[in-house]
Amino acid sequence: APFAEAMNDVRSDVLPGQKGEVIVTLGVRAGSAHDPVGQEGLAWLTAKQIANTGGLTSSIADMGGAFTVVTGLELVLFQLQIPEEHAAEAVNAIVQAMVEPDFSERMFEQNQSQAALWLESGIGSSPSRLAAAAFQNWIFQGHPYGHVSQGRLGILSSLEPEDVNRFYEDRYVRPAFAVVHTDNLSEAASEALRFGLRSQPARLYRDVTPRPISPVRDVQIMALLSEDET
Repeated sequence: APFAEAMNDVRSDVLPGQKGEVIVTLGVRAGSAHDPVGQEGLAWLTAKQIANTGGLTSSIADMGGAFTVVTGLELVLFQLQIPEEHAAEAVNAIVQAMVEPDFSERMFEQNQSQAALWLESGIGSSPSRLAAAAFQNWIFQGHPYGHVSQGRLGILSSLEPEDVNRFYEDRYVRPAFAVVHTDNLSEAASEALRFGLRSQPARLYRDVTPRPISPVRDVQIMALLSEDET
């Protein structure tokens, strides 16, 4: 069954949409839990490299749409919102970036700096955000869920573009993809999306979670003290 899954077409589904706007969500099982130990942040960097390939995000904005990427624990979600008349053009651009991403050193350094800035200051920009990250690390210590998607500040500087390319080749395989779009995406654009992703390697997806976590047998409280007295 797993080998059959690897050879199948990319899974897709269609949902009702609103006239005039097309929404496409492309999910990849390549979230931060898939980061190799000692290389935390690779999933986030890889997703950002894809989303910025060829000025993709800016190009879609020029069409009156929006293209966003969210790196979660298990999934990376690429979401497109675009006026119906530009949907086919935007979908073709996304497929091109997905199958031929820009892993240049210049692009890598830009994303690396953005992740470092977030870990240095963005994560502490609000007490609730900092508390959420600390709680995640505390609860999932030693587990693939135990770090924020941007990785670890002490590790980011050791990563190289080749690491991102290796992560992409290892994790962006055909069985890891799934697509959902609204019913006003043309059949031609929908087929172009599936056909493009079908070119990804038909290799088995290797799961990394869940890993067992020791049961909690007592009640503990974590207190996070903020320098901001307000």
